Amino acid sequence: MVVCKVCGTENEQGAAFCGSCGSFLEWNGEPAVDDAPTAPAPTAAAPLAAVPTTSPSSSQTGSVASPPPDPGTGALLVCPACGTANEPSRTFCKRCATELAPPPAEPPAPLPAGRSGPPLALLGGAAAVIVLVLLGGAFLLSRGSPSDSATEAPSTSADVSPGASGLVAGSPSAIPPATGSPASSPSASPASSAIPPPATPPPSPTPTPATALTGQIVFTADKNGNANVWVWNTADQSQHKLVGGSGSQSDTSWAWDLSAVVYRTADGLRIINADGSAPAVPDLTHHGADLNPAWSADGKLIAFASTRSHGQGPLNGSLDIYTRPVADNTVTHRLTNDPADDWDPNWSPDGSTIAFASRRTGDGHLFLMNADGSNQREIDLGPGIYDDPSFSPDGQWLAFTRRQKAGALKELYVVHPDGTGMRRLTNVNVNQSDPTWSPDSKLIAVARGGTGSPIVIVDVATGEDLVQLGVNGAANRWPDWR
Repeated sequence: MVVCKVCGTENEQGAAFCGSCGSFLEWNGEPAVDDAPTAPAPTAAAPLAAVPTTSPSSSQTGSVASPPPDPGTGALLVCPACGTANEPSRTFCKRCATELAPPPAEPPAPLPAGRSGPPLALLGGAAAVIVLVLLGGAFLLSRGSPSDSATEAPSTSADVSPGASGLVAGSPSAIPPATGSPASSPSASPASSAIPPPATPPPSPTPTPATALTGQIVFTADKNGNANVWVWNTADQSQHKLVGGSGSQSDTSWAWDLSAVVYRTADGLRIINADGSAPAVPDLTHHGADLNPAWSADGKLIAFASTRSHGQGPLNGSLDIYTRPVADNTVTHRLTNDPADDWDPNWSPDGSTIAFASRRTGDGHLFLMNADGSNQREIDLGPGIYDDPSFSPDGQWLAFTRRQKAGALKELYVVHPDGTGMRRLTNVNVNQSDPTWSPDSKLIAVARGGTGSPIVIVDVATGEDLVQLGVNGAANRWPDWR
């Protein structure tokens, strides 16, 4: 069983969302989802931020639901959004948290053996109506006025109308109110009591995105041999070119305050302000061997990989990790010095740690080090080839790509920085690369190969694709989300 940390409800094994309040179960204790290729469950230490769901009613808060019934004892509730079968006791889908419609009402019990026709109470009521109609008719005849009879008859008929029994079957008004029949409420008139309260609208047939998109994504789009820098705005999902011209621009990285972008060219690393103007030091480096720039959270340093100490050409010799102050392109600090390649540096949000990929212990493994290059240590994730580490803004997770062996396709994963809770998010048989987190740490944008080469936004909680973006007809790469 998995206990919801929001309302305390015990949920069945395998549920991703609480059946009582709809909250995401945060992978506490036992895995919350089955070990499927699209969403392997983590072993979770620090919880990932939960996806907002429908708020529970006040009567549900703090209650503990009874164990789910045996599926054989009640009709399963099929989620209209994702098609998952849910136990009858659940209010929200265990797969996607969509609110579930209640099961259809049971048909009325059959009459006991030997009985047929309407109940005696209805027969008595009908008899009373007949008697009243006869008495009214006699009274009108005694007055001897046809016009008076025409005006009095509707009044008498309305007075004896048996509540909702005269409503047309199948009309909305024929649905009885949730509390008692109209006839059982002496203070309500037959007309008003026959109209039930509005029914709850059915859930949306398609799930909505897990969270509102915020921030901006910078990326490069390579079309007809020219790779330019573009910016995608999440507010209106518009995009515009930030750096144009011929040539090759790549490896884009936002300043954390969205004030500027650093990117790679054939001549070194360049910086441009977000409004398209040139900063005080636009040319950060002058080596074509410099790549993978990443901005520190305080905006003062840019880390990058380079072969500059082993040769001038790109990848001519082993790659090492360096840092350089944004305001001074004459100072360089070398952080790693290993015969094997080190690349893809990525800063933690507090600026204390840099994650990077390295071939020190295999074809590609993930490492951490302090911001000054000390305490270099591997994150032990088992066999595989690892690449593209990226810290979540809350510091709780690393996104990365992994392939089982050389030549295999790269898929998207997440893991805690201490190596626990590794979880696979995609299984699309297309290479994934350069993952980057949304500002709220709930979504990941990743470059996806294949037809069109889009950038895809993936929901971390479910592994579902939410949005595709990029320039049509271009190879879209190196997204960075702030």
